Amino acid sequence: MAIIVILTLTYSTSFHGPFLFDDNSSITENPSLRHFSHLSEIFSLHEGVGLTVSGRPILNASLALNYAFSGDTVFGYHLVNFLIHLAGALILFGIVRRTLKVARVQLTKAELDFLSFVTALLWAVHPLQTESVTYVIQRAESLMGLFYFLSIYGFIRYTEGSKRYVWAGVSVTSLFLGVGTKEVMVSAPVFILFYDRSLISGTFKEALKKHARYYGFAALSLVLLAVLALKTGTRNHTSGFGIGVGVWQYWQTQFQAVTHYLYLSVWPKELVFDYGAVWSKGVSEYGFHALMCLGLGCFTIWALIKNKVYGLLGLLFFAVLAPTSLIPGTRQTLAEHRMYVPLAAVILAIVLGVFSVLKKHGLVKWGILLSAVAILLLSFATRERNAVYQDPLTLFRDTVTKRPENAFAHYNLANQILLKGKQDATRATHEELLDASHEYEACITYAPFYAEAYFNWGNTLVLLGKSREALDKYERAIACDPKHAEAEHALATELAKLGATSEALKHLERAASKDPANYEIEDSLAIALTQISGREKEAETHFLKAIALKPLAAKAHSDLALLYSSSPEHKADAIVQYLEAIRLDSSLYEAHANLAFLLSEFPDKREEAINQYRIALRLDPSQALSHNNLANLLAQDPAMQREAISHYEQALTINPQYAEAHNNLANLLNKIPARVNESIHHYKQAIYAKPDYVEAHYNLGATLGNLGRLNEAAEEFKLALKYNAQFEAAREALRIIEEQTR
Repeated sequence: MAIIVILTLTYSTSFHGPFLFDDNSSITENPSLRHFSHLSEIFSLHEGVGLTVSGRPILNASLALNYAFSGDTVFGYHLVNFLIHLAGALILFGIVRRTLKVARVQLTKAELDFLSFVTALLWAVHPLQTESVTYVIQRAESLMGLFYFLSIYGFIRYTEGSKRYVWAGVSVTSLFLGVGTKEVMVSAPVFILFYDRSLISGTFKEALKKHARYYGFAALSLVLLAVLALKTGTRNHTSGFGIGVGVWQYWQTQFQAVTHYLYLSVWPKELVFDYGAVWSKGVSEYGFHALMCLGLGCFTIWALIKNKVYGLLGLLFFAVLAPTSLIPGTRQTLAEHRMYVPLAAVILAIVLGVFSVLKKHGLVKWGILLSAVAILLLSFATRERNAVYQDPLTLFRDTVTKRPENAFAHYNLANQILLKGKQDATRATHEELLDASHEYEACITYAPFYAEAYFNWGNTLVLLGKSREALDKYERAIACDPKHAEAEHALATELAKLGATSEALKHLERAASKDPANYEIEDSLAIALTQISGREKEAETHFLKAIALKPLAAKAHSDLALLYSSSPEHKADAIVQYLEAIRLDSSLYEAHANLAFLLSEFPDKREEAINQYRIALRLDPSQALSHNNLANLLAQDPAMQREAISHYEQALTINPQYAEAHNNLANLLNKIPARVNESIHHYKQAIYAKPDYVEAHYNLGATLGNLGRLNEAAEEFKLALKYNAQFEAAREALRIIEEQTR
């Protein structure tokens, strides 16, 4: 009960932390979790995609079960992670207690219980475990650890004689579940064999003879592991012997990694979420660490030969770390979650060592005080560390501070700065954008060929209004990764803004060839082609392809409708596409407004056009053009002229320099005797906004002529003819005035 209470208090502040980093790709963006009844999807291997769940069907199934009960609510995932960790601590208590008993260590029952309790609790509250518990997707490590401990505990109980076959089944089942959770479970059957030989059977021969059937089933778990590993491959070229990283180059880093793990086990002060890939610079850097590892390895072998408990602890430490230490990786050369199970060996070794010294000097009672202080300090440190995990921005700033040479940390910090900006407002502030830009620059300093960093840096520069600098980053992203279709797309978009239409089209075509299944690229290419005379048919083809890729994309239907509306024989098709766009997304302003404009060309569809304009303006009342166009339709009905005037006035409130709206409003006011002077004002405003506005000059001249202001009218007609010498109505009106004034 004490373990449960203390561990709950230690992790009580961690249950509401957000999804982080790989949580998103493996949980929130993992479609296989959505339908728990579809077992084939849940137990899929996600082969070769580099997800944390790849080749780990049991891990994926545990997440699917979580999703079935709590969806994307993060609390449920944290709770399950905590319960897994708690179960691991309780089982570790049982393992230590029974191991010390069979190891024939001279202990009283009270001492046995106390040492087991302290070991389990120190292991459970140690801050080195926070990554495996608080970072949701590292359930891969904690769940594997639970099965690792359960397989050992089940074997111990199996050898004790009571309910032998039940406990053998528990142990073997745990082995199979463990290998389906994470590959480092590979060492569990080997460790159990050494445990059997050292503490139970006495020799390997006797162990295999007495428990032959058990080891036969245990070996099958390794067959399953081999199948899963082969199917998963190199995890998207991040792990394995065929990823371009030299074996010795990687192994050099692991000497320092092992000694660093031991240091953190004793003094967990500078914990880091993501260490990145840091390569050794030579023997002067790794030599001392290699000697330490060699010494510990030799001591472990000697202790195993002598059948000492310390030999098993050393074996557990090295065996669990072996897969990640021996198999090269490009993403991280060191990771704290790898110490989840090995930490138990280190803690027990320290506890036994300290206890033996205290007992030798008759200071056993001091052990209680030392243990209490250690548990309290570690628990407090874990709560402090968990606080860092509550905000991704804080977590990555902490990582960058401690590992400034980690390119991935700078990259993820930049991403989090931008994401934080979007969460706090409609877009990141200028200061946040500059901060993100600096972090992407720092990332490139340490990873000069990181295409995705160049791409995101370019996107940030666009938001900063530095389009020309962004072009350079997009080009560098493409140089680093010639298959980067999104960079081609972004480059084309910025080139188009700068007026380089032909070059933009070239990059869009390249982007489409690199990623032919990308809806956004196809839609952008189609839009670009609509702006080039004679290529409308190609544009239609790409619009139709975009719709085929994403049938529910309302914008593509709307864009295709706009293309059709420019062709007299396709206007009916345009109406069909606009209606489909509206059916898919009734909030799409452009579809309503453009459909209204198209319908207004048909006299019998005037009411439908008015209705569509009204819907469009409810969606976006700030569109002056739609107010003006709606007013034009309303003005045709004498009963709706007051409403028409209101919409003209709203258009002019939005855009006081809207010449056409001034002219249209003036035409309507001109029909109302009491408001003729207002119409003159608006004609003049139209001319002020657009001096060569021929129609406004003519209309003003006609209005002034009707009021008998012939000289002023003549001047307006002359201006109309100045800007359009073929304007016969103005010429005739001017002739009439000249005759009247002779």
